[in-house]
Amino acid sequence: MEEAPVVVIVWNTNENGWITEEHSVAAAIQNICLRAHDLGLGSLWIGDVFYAYEETRQYFGKEWKLSGAVALGYPAAEGRVPKKLRLEEVAEFLS
Repeated sequence: MEEAPVVVIVWNTNENGWITEEHSVAAAIQNICLRAHDLGLGSLWIGDVFYAYEETRQYFGKEWKLSGAVALGYPAAEGRVPKKLRLEEVAEFLS
């Protein structure tokens, strides 16, 4: 996080207290990462920001729930695309 040129801190206002609000935040983080890839950027969804949960909330003056962070920047090296697995290798269908 310290070396990334941009770090997006992701909050959940938890306005209604619904679990679906957290799901929506997670979907938004995924969309940020997908769009970054489309733009040629590297991204990293950081979920272990909770070691400094209260400190982060105090620093930004927020009472919201801290959900995570996304580091963004141009990758130093080109990554490799992992081999796609067959459906049977990643899913089990029960009847």
